[in-house]
Amino acid sequence: MDSDASLVSSRPSSPEPDDLFLTARNKGGGGGFTGGTVSSSTQSDSPPELSAELRSAMSAAGGVKDKKQMTEPELQQLRLKINSRERKRMHDLNIAMDGLREVMPYAHGPSVRKLSKIATLLLARNYILMLTNSLEEMKRLVSEIYGGHHA
Repeated sequence: MDSDASLVSSRPSSPEPDDLFLTARNKGGGGGFTGGTVSSSTQSDSPPELSAELRSAMSAAGGVKDKKQMTEPELQQLRLKINSRERKRMHDLNIAMDGLREVMPYAHGPSVRKLSKIATLLLARNYILMLTNSLEEMKRLVSEIYGGHHA
């Protein structure tokens, strides 16, 4: 983990979700994901209020006022920006969850309720584990057939 990265993002080891979906869609491996366009955020978009380290560093450099020193309109503007980023984050999360629901093997239809976020994640996790176990079993069977009975 880079020390510089921890100043910018609270999740330096996580890839940007936007990058994951754009890469999957560009490769044609979206697996049915038909969400709208998703924009990627840059480091310059990173708000100082998201990272305590960055906020304190910028305050020391005189780049950002302390919240106690901000006027009411400045605080209101800051709150609007924070709320806007949160709405965008939730919108992007919902698009990603819809994309995951589209490729999950469960009953699709007008009479079937949409899976909740937690149900979608649990189903995806269990499906991945099942596929992993199936793959390991297939490898074992193939090695028994073609590689003699040396398992």
